[in-house]
Amino acid sequence: MPRLVIYILWSAFAALLTACGPGKDEVRVEGEIGHVRHAELYLYCADGTTEGIDTLRVEKGKFKGDISVIEPCLYTLLLQNFTEYSIILEPGATVSISGDAQNLAGMDVAGTEENKLLTEFRMRTLGKSEADVRRAAADFIRSHSGSLAAIAVLRDVFARQQYPDPATVSSLLSVLKKAQPKSRALRHVEQALRPKLVCPPGKPLPDFSAPTIAGGTVSTSDFVGKPLVIALVATWAQNFNEQLRLLHEARRNGPEGLQIMLVSLDTDTIRLRQRLATDSLRAPVVCDGKSFASPTAQAIGAQYVSTSILVGSDGRVKARDIEPKRLPEEVKKLK
Repeated sequence: MPRLVIYILWSAFAALLTACGPGKDEVRVEGEIGHVRHAELYLYCADGTTEGIDTLRVEKGKFKGDISVIEPCLYTLLLQNFTEYSIILEPGATVSISGDAQNLAGMDVAGTEENKLLTEFRMRTLGKSEADVRRAAADFIRSHSGSLAAIAVLRDVFARQQYPDPATVSSLLSVLKKAQPKSRALRHVEQALRPKLVCPPGKPLPDFSAPTIAGGTVSTSDFVGKPLVIALVATWAQNFNEQLRLLHEARRNGPEGLQIMLVSLDTDTIRLRQRLATDSLRAPVVCDGKSFASPTAQAIGAQYVSTSILVGSDGRVKARDIEPKRLPEEVKKLK
């Protein structure tokens, strides 16, 4: 068979494959972004269903790729300016994305009913105040509680807040869990939200009781009527020694009677003891080797290492997630 004929047949076959839709365990993601010649877009699973990052190459503004998925799942699309979009991928579907690099906030994601819902919500709240967006998000979640789009809105609006309102979020989680009791995506978002709900500023410090590495016990009741710094530490953090130094400074310059408690996120308690043995900071130290899974860490909503939670003498959290360099000044405000 002449080479030219073979080439034509092969090209036609390749074109036919491209024209076909995605396989039953794939979703096709395609689209066009104006004012972009060449770039890369990144897709990663946002609900723990799969791991890894998929790359979509933009050539002359257009892109197309097939992503392996075995069930509907929540993904994040990371654009070239680090703008994040929640999109929902469903096996056998084609998701179409269109927009302009000069107005990435107005990106249109279509092709499935779930993505249509998400896009309509984004467009409806574009340019609105944060308070208006939160109200609209709560209404949307309650109205579409059986959808992945509702979980995406919970994540985008509330889980990304530094301190979401506990009552509102707890209510929305209850609505979603009733509608989607087996949703893996919902469990994943709830795990991200829980630490922000248990110990927010303005609320009383949660009750806890834990053994210290010195063999004693420390609990919430030990600090009644005293201003308190709960420092989240770890010997594997690069600024461990600096954090201890600044805790000393905070104690010297802070309010009278200031108490300090260390909650270590180390898994190696022997190393922790060795590092603390050379420091004169007298404070109860809690460490059970479970890191962020520690009951004490979870009770106080630990999210980051090398930060502190500040509690007033009234037992209420005044501030949290305070970086070490800010600690001495923030402690002066405690009463």
